[in-house]
Formats: sequence, structure tokens, C-alpha cells
Amino acid sequence: MAERIGICAVAQTSYERAKDHQRQHEMIWEVVKQVVPEAGLSFDDIGAIITVSDDVLDARTISDAAIGDVVGAHLRAEEKVAHDSAQAIYYVYATVVSGHADVVLVAAHAKESQPKSRNLVTTAAFDPIFERLFGMDYIVAAALQARAYMERFDVPPEAIAEAVVRSRKNAAKNPKALLKEPITVDEVIASPMLADPLHEPEVYPACDGACALVVAKEDVAGRLCDKPVWVTGVGNCYGAFYLGDRELWRTEALEVAARRAYEMAGVSDAATAFDLVEVSDGYAHQQLM
Repeated sequence: MAERIGICAVAQTSYERAKDHQRQHEMIWEVVKQVVPEAGLSFDDIGAIITVSDDVLDARTISDAAIGDVVGAHLRAEEKVAHDSAQAIYYVYATVVSGHADVVLVAAHAKESQPKSRNLVTTAAFDPIFERLFGMDYIVAAALQARAYMERFDVPPEAIAEAVVRSRKNAAKNPKALLKEPITVDEVIASPMLADPLHEPEVYPACDGACALVVAKEDVAGRLCDKPVWVTGVGNCYGAFYLGDRELWRTEALEVAARRAYEMAGVSDAATAFDLVEVSDGYAHQQLM
């Protein structure tokens, strides 16, 4: 088994449709000021900082520039991962096991309430020559993926709606979650269609929030907390940027990344190895995929 790293402290804000009372750096400070002392540390003990944010949603080219002071990045190594907190953990792992830092602070935030239209903003993520011209955005791209998956495997709309029902039940157990109200399959199917075949409850809502972690190498983590959450395997893989170059009905890059993580962690049978699986499923059909 490869070298482990340990998550020693975690904090998150509540998630709201619009945190009008807080700017980006205020959301970050809310969680950073919790995790650093919780791990028994000061900023002097942090060897590196990794931040996660989105330039477009923050309306600035270098979105981490606005939060450098509150994460303690002055005269200290700080790197930004764009929009992908799971990739940040991969980055942390590389930072620690390579010997660049023994303790790393990870801080992520999103303030999606700022743009007047999230769709108009996210279209900037796509190819400017072909895809942007016909209005491609995150929701439209997800709808194309959902339709391809449903057609390939004959998945009925009710199966996608059931994922929403299940997620709402789980969210009800989390006091910081945004959408906790129960919903039925019939209510999902009857709700407005945002992009065929995705209904409004099947698409993640724009929201504001932040979270932070303190992560340390194995021999240090055991001193910082009684029960570190051990990261024993990581993997990453990138798919084609242009949607036309992908098989939208499958998650090929995710399959490769998962296989690499399982191999590193010594997992031979993923179907029976885990008690809990947390899936990044911004769109309900992705939970099934």
C-alpha cells in the first residue's frame, strides 16, 4: 500500500442560495479560523496552502488573489485548483508525499449567486469556435450526457427522479445542506424542464459556500488528531475537452481514475470494499452513471 496522508480537521459553512452578507474572503475565513486551531496549529505550522475556486464565477482572472491573506498565504507556498475539490485532494497528496510540505491547508469556496445567469457564465467553459455559438453551457452539456445514457441503457425518467428523492432524504440529515425538503418521483417529473431530459430538481442549484481541511503526512497526522481520515489511494484522468470526442453515455476518465485509486489503495473489489460512497453528482443522472 502507498504512503497515506490524513485529514485532521474539517469545517464547512452552511450552503445558501445567496450569502449576500459575506464576500468570498469572509466565507473562507469562517472555515479557516475553525480548522487551523482545531488541529492544534497556527499558520506558522502550515507548510503549503491549496485553494479551490472558479475565476469566472468570482469575476476575476486570478480568483485566489482575493483570499490569500485569510488562508495565510503571505510569503508561503499557495497553489490554486480550478473548480475541482476532488482534484485538490490529489494535489495535496502529491505535495505531502513528495516532501514539499508536512501539513497542508485546503480551502475551497464558490459564490455562484454573483452572476445574473449561471448559464451565461458557464458557456465560457466550452470551445469558442463551435460549441459556444449554439448556447452550450453546463446544463445543456449535462442534458446531452443524460439523454445519451438513458438511450444507451434504456433508463426511464423515473429512475433519474428517484435519485433526487434519495439525495433529498440524505440531505435532510445534514443541517448545512441547501435542499432538504422531501420530494416525490411524481413531483420531480412534473417540475419544469430545464434542458431535456433534465428537470429542475435534477440539476444542482446555484449556491454559495466554503469548506476547509487540514491534511498532514502520516506520522504528523497521528499527533494532530485521534482519528485522522486516511487517504490511501488517489487517481486522476482527463477526458477529451471537445464533447464530440467523448462517448457521453460513459464516464471513461472516471473509470480510469477510480481504477488507479483502487490499485494504490489495494482495493480488489470496489463493490464490497466501501461502507460509504460520496459521489460528485451535480446532475441526478450522474449518480446512476
